[in-house]
Amino acid sequence: DEDMVRKVRQVVDRVADKMRPDIKKDVFHLNWAPESLPAEEAIGDLLEYLDSNLLNLNSHLLKTNFERILSSMWIEVLEEFRDV
Repeated sequence: DEDMVRKVRQVVDRVADKMRPDIKKDVFHLNWAPESLPAEEAIGDLLEYLDSNLLNLNSHLLKTNFERILSSMWIEVLEEFRDV
């Protein structure tokens, strides 16, 4: 029903809001990493953050809700790259 969908969307938005500052920080550090730093090292903090949180969310959520949050997270990451 619509009420349930609205509540799920609110939870997804809340999770994205809580993750946004860390994603923003890691994308900022990636973009300002020295050119001499290998790409694998420069992106390491962002990947560790996403990996840790995605594993945790995946183990605690139903597949459909995890996929909603995953989509929301990727939108956050892409928006941060666009805004830098």
